[in-house]
Amino acid sequence: MQSFAFWYKEKSSNSNSPKDSPCSLTAVLNFNLWYECGWKPKRKNAQPILDIGFKIYNLSQAEELSFFLPFSISEAEKKNAISDLGCKFHSTELVDALFNESYRTTISANSKVITVKQNLDPDSKDATAEPETFKIYQLDIEHDITLEPFASGTIIKIPTENITTSHEKSSTATDSDTYYLRFRIHHSSLQTMIHQYEPWTRRILGAVDATNMIDFRYNNVRSLDRTLIEQFYRTGNKRIQVKSLHFLLMTKAYIDVESQTISSVRKLETNVWSDYICDDKKRNLEDIVAYHHSFKPKQNIQNGKKQNENFLTSAEIFLKIRKTKTKIVYYVIVAVLISIFSSFLSSFLTKYIPFLCH
Repeated sequence: MQSFAFWYKEKSSNSNSPKDSPCSLTAVLNFNLWYECGWKPKRKNAQPILDIGFKIYNLSQAEELSFFLPFSISEAEKKNAISDLGCKFHSTELVDALFNESYRTTISANSKVITVKQNLDPDSKDATAEPETFKIYQLDIEHDITLEPFASGTIIKIPTENITTSHEKSSTATDSDTYYLRFRIHHSSLQTMIHQYEPWTRRILGAVDATNMIDFRYNNVRSLDRTLIEQFYRTGNKRIQVKSLHFLLMTKAYIDVESQTISSVRKLETNVWSDYICDDKKRNLEDIVAYHHSFKPKQNIQNGKKQNENFLTSAEIFLKIRKTKTKIVYYVIVAVLISIFSSFLSSFLTKYIPFLCH
């Protein structure tokens, strides 16, 4: 599978900066893959489902964001294949669950921006620190993004002007330039992330024993088209520096998951996430387990001391998933056929073997 990639086009006022100048646009990336959750597949909402979120710092310095998907979605399919998730975060409880912190949210009338401010514990050591503030922007999929085909994948382009000027700037000096965008992809091309294998014995044994492999890569140079890499270094373009990346696989508890990069495992809170995942049809979230993979900058040892790199260079996740579903009716049919065959064979031997012996 090819790799995801993320870069941006600088505003013209910043484009004269040296190529080796430090990148001031940074991000935290979130990926949630919903797979084998027990939902009946629908044409519009077929499994799997992939949620992608960007928490971008200093967004006003970018003219346009470009995110590469390693699978194909056409512009004509955009409306049915991609949906905004920013509108789900009117609930403070959901914001707390996603970012694992305590926040409060506010939104003005007729605004596409939800302002999020961190609640600091007065008894904590960080009580005197400045609380984190950022804005969740609700994407208008039809007007705020465009899809551009590239090789066997798709480039999502998001102009930033509508986002950064979507509300009146406050008069306070603490107005945040950090924005969070989140959207969902529900398209058949997501199957390219999953390699499905089934044993040849499944029809004989009457059990579906499927072993699937999920392959996720971010900024893996070996998996990127060389022409795509050239876009990162065009005049005015820069790759977005990633502070951390979080990938969560959501699946049923009876699914066996194997991976060397799992950071934590937890049962999904049904009351918190039910409104988030449900749209036109209710989906059952009972016994859904979240497998969390977290990637942060590596540590290097220099002069005998550990030193952290500033940003994440790449991330790779390989998961092995095994699902076994026994179909008793197959065993019954096989048992009946064996019984019939045994009876026939017994009658044949009883009738003809004595005759052959003479």
